Amino acid sequence: MPVSMNTIIQIAVKLVEQTDRKVSVVALIGNHIQRWEKQRNKRRSNSSVFHADDIARNADVYVKEGRLYIDKGAPFSKLFPLMDVIVTHGGLGSTGKLHDTF
Repeated sequence: MPVSMNTIIQIAVKLVEQTDRKVSVVALIGNHIQRWEKQRNKRRSNSSVFHADDIARNADVYVKEGRLYIDKGAPFSKLFPLMDVIVTHGGLGSTGKLHDTF
């Protein structure tokens, strides 16, 4: 079962917020990237309006700080060797790449 964009963003924000060290988190949200960017642009244009979605606002702050990177995807074979820790949903593609990389 696919993991929703909101769940991925929530987990990424928690990882940034709940670690003792300053970490950088890569959140890959697949084809949801266009929806995320559209929502982000809407939040930016309505910055004076209260937003109930604190997770999204926090994610925007962490992206701006360089602590969170949100994108459609990345070449795992290049990304994984650069990482200290990898948390994956266990899908066939990412799990296979982890096996090939390490």
